[in-house]
Amino acid sequence: MSAQVMFMEAGEGSVQLERAAMKELRDTVGQAVFDELIEDAIFEVTERIARIEQLITSGDLIAMAPIAHDLVAVAGQVGMSGVSEITASLERCCLDEATVSAQAIAHRLARVGEASLVAAAEMSVDLATTANGRHAI
Repeated sequence: MSAQVMFMEAGEGSVQLERAAMKELRDTVGQAVFDELIEDAIFEVTERIARIEQLITSGDLIAMAPIAHDLVAVAGQVGMSGVSEITASLERCCLDEATVSAQAIAHRLARVGEASLVAAAEMSVDLATTANGRHAI
């Protein structure tokens, strides 16, 4: 199966969501569990991005690395490939102690992350709508 990736403009960054991955997850666990997983992921991604923004201000790359690592996994599990890729780069910068690069990537993550959260919620609704035999508006 080829991964279908949806790109959406998000200001200075781009949102990348893997519709096929989200659909496969939904088909595997069912709509109710899928909705809970997406809701939990949105909360977890939001919380981790907020924590990364706090840590980038203080310059604490050591504390940021495990948060970035967790975010790579959480975002990847629900098809938020753009957030996952950006965060993997951030984790590498943290481990390499590349402060300036980490700051730039963290700011990009904040921009793309916010837009990706909205897009993931919208795609979740779209998948639920099409699963029920209706087309999204």
